Amino acid sequence: MARRHSTPRSPPGPPTSRTPPTTADSPTARCAIPPSCASSPPFFSWTAWAAAAHRPDTKHSYTNNFPFDPLAGNHPTSGALLWSAISLIFLLGGIAIVLLAFGKFSYLGWHGDDRPPPPKLPAITPIAITPAQSATLKFMVIAGLLFLAQVLIGGGIAHYRAEPESFYGFDLSTLWPSNLLRIWHLQLAIFWVATAYVGGALFVASTLGGNDPPHQRPLIDKLYLGAGRGGRRQPARSVDWHQ
Repeated sequence: MARRHSTPRSPPGPPTSRTPPTTADSPTARCAIPPSCASSPPFFSWTAWAAAAHRPDTKHSYTNNFPFDPLAGNHPTSGALLWSAISLIFLLGGIAIVLLAFGKFSYLGWHGDDRPPPPKLPAITPIAITPAQSATLKFMVIAGLLFLAQVLIGGGIAHYRAEPESFYGFDLSTLWPSNLLRIWHLQLAIFWVATAYVGGALFVASTLGGNDPPHQRPLIDKLYLGAGRGGRRQPARSVDWHQ
């Protein structure tokens, strides 16, 4: 029955050069289905039935209420939760036993050979931070805030795929539509990478040069202020994101 109702037929209307003059009930009116697709309708019907129909004398389906779907009445059963916890305990316990055995018995290949340890690296000596290098701190702070904003927006985009109509009780689509969040997620990646690159280059320049060039710190402050003013002076366009 599933195969008969899911088989496509010729479109209604007068025959054209692409539709032969056949009746809707004749066998030739059905479109040709590849043999590889002939078993798809029964597969979908049986899997849907097995996931929704209750086993005899039980309150759960043949798949133990899998997949989870409250609209279809598929809620996790106590047995599924119990055996999921038991399997997790056995998995972690088995990993612990294997690691214990490899660490305790040397013939299992866990221990190394008797070669001498590698030489110790020289201790890192602290260096003094120049005024120009301390001025680049503001670039790193802005880069960190932009990265945090990108992560939060990425979480919103991921939530759109799971529950697009609600975001912890709020309709996220009325505040920040999905296409707007995707645009900002991409642009913020460019912004924080570029900001961190500029700040890092200015920081390393003083180290490689051995000292700050003349007027380096005031120029870094002017670059920071100029970048901020340039971003605020960008013309804003009115776009209807709900279209």
